[in-house]
Amino acid sequence: MVCFESTIPTLSREFVRRGAEILIFVVNDGWYEHPPEPQQHAKQAIFRAIENRRPVVRSTNTGISTIIEPSGNITNSIPLNERGVIKSQILPINGLTFYTKYGDIFAQLNIVISIIFILGIFIRKK
Repeated sequence: MVCFESTIPTLSREFVRRGAEILIFVVNDGWYEHPPEPQQHAKQAIFRAIENRRPVVRSTNTGISTIIEPSGNITNSIPLNERGVIKSQILPINGLTFYTKYGDIFAQLNIVISIIFILGIFIRKK
């Protein structure tokens, strides 16, 4: 995936549902002038790894390049504004997590339940 797409969980979920065994993000963090934006952007990839239980490779031009395990642990990284090469063994993973299958269903259910409670309050007042 390219750049900011790593911040959109639905895209990663869709790729994994279609068979992706590894998530690879090619990122241009050059437009960030200084921290904390590059760090925040890099941490989004940790969420994608955990949500989908997939290894993540994040390659950047000026930002933080990382290898992230499906558990969210960063195994290798190159710091902000440094050049380098990461050599790592990455094992592809199959299988779908609950989140990959159903997404934000709990958040959606909470919204529906909240609306029902609010409507119930207004109906009781009448």
